[in-house]
Amino acid sequence: NMSITLQKPDVDDRVFRNSETHLASHGYEHAEVNTGTWILYKEINYNEGISESSEDDIKILSSADNVVDISHHNGSMYLLPDDTDAIVLFKRFNFGGVNPNPMEYTKERHDDITADFPPGSPNGASSAFAVDVNRRWKLFKAVKCVGDFFVVEGRFPKFTTTFNDQVKSLAKE
Repeated sequence: NMSITLQKPDVDDRVFRNSETHLASHGYEHAEVNTGTWILYKEINYNEGISESSEDDIKILSSADNVVDISHHNGSMYLLPDDTDAIVLFKRFNFGGVNPNPMEYTKERHDDITADFPPGSPNGASSAFAVDVNRRWKLFKAVKCVGDFFVVEGRFPKFTTTFNDQVKSLAKE
């Protein structure tokens, strides 16, 4: 079971086991990851309100980190899957956005993801996080994993202009 402990002065620490879209009102100042990999965001809803978010708008934490200051990254948090075969696609740059929410994919190939991320709209995919940094994924501009593609290995915070909001299928390399 994945978990993270969030802390603020004069209040008991709180352990979370799932992603949270609305943390901002709680004012947490420090985090310690017990297990798993977590993305912490400056704003609620995984930085949905920041269309051109930068790397400064997030913090990626794992159990290798000690207690970390999150006073500027306490709006929301996303728990990455522990399935090392997974890749997660996000609507916004730097692993952000809701509606569509982040989506996990684990099969050898996914021939059509347009229902999850409508291409050619602001709701298309704009970033990806492959849980296993050694696992390579091909992301395609066409359904059925044909034609133009690019390779994602590990963290890919910002799709190029050519592929931003355009990915329609994906496959493990």
